[in-house]
Amino acid sequence: MSFDSLLNLTCSIQVKTITQDAMGQKVETWADTLTGVACRLDPKGAGKITVPAAIYDAASHSLFMRNPTAITLSTKNHRIVLGGANYEILWVPVYYDEFNIHHIEILVGPA
Repeated sequence: MSFDSLLNLTCSIQVKTITQDAMGQKVETWADTLTGVACRLDPKGAGKITVPAAIYDAASHSLFMRNPTAITLSTKNHRIVLGGANYEILWVPVYYDEFNIHHIEILVGPA
């Protein structure tokens, strides 16, 4: 079974922008930067990867996908939208094959 055959869902990756309203207050908005991204969402497994304990404890799921080469995911400026739910990106481990990035496993939590 290939890795790509395990990617059974599609998600969107959104980017955050901060603007000011008429009163000068900061307003946070989100916009799609990539849509239709093949992915897989699994409940967080125990001890799968080495991450800081606070991040691991806050994560509810692991989201797997190929590396979206169009952007570099940021824990502060991006989020995942899947099935109408927003997920905060907490950690982005990258896995390599012999020469290139094979896939990424994003630890996410409810946004």
